Amino acid sequence: DASKSSFKSFKRQAAGIFGGVQKQWQKRYCIIEEGWLMYFKDEAMKELKGKIDLSDVTEVKTEGVEEEGEEVPESGAAFSFQQGGREWVFAASSEGDMRDWAKRISRV
Repeated sequence: DASKSSFKSFKRQAAGIFGGVQKQWQKRYCIIEEGWLMYFKDEAMKELKGKIDLSDVTEVKTEGVEEEGEEVPESGAAFSFQQGGREWVFAASSEGDMRDWAKRISRV
């Protein structure tokens, strides 16, 4: 199915204990369905971790995506997009997979 994918690495931001922002990569299984990118804990898709409304994505980047000097997992095939005043950063398992995801997100 073209709307499903294997694990993607997802850059998550959370408030730190001392008021800073902590960022860490987490593996998630992602699908695009009816204009939403939904991400699950694993391929069983029993635990929805969150969803992103793709109807108001303003910019999708596939080049120059870096994470403050941190190593990007999954062969460095990172992409990002702006939505709702927030930047979402994902890393795909390959360059081709990354471009495919970016293209699908741009079309919604």
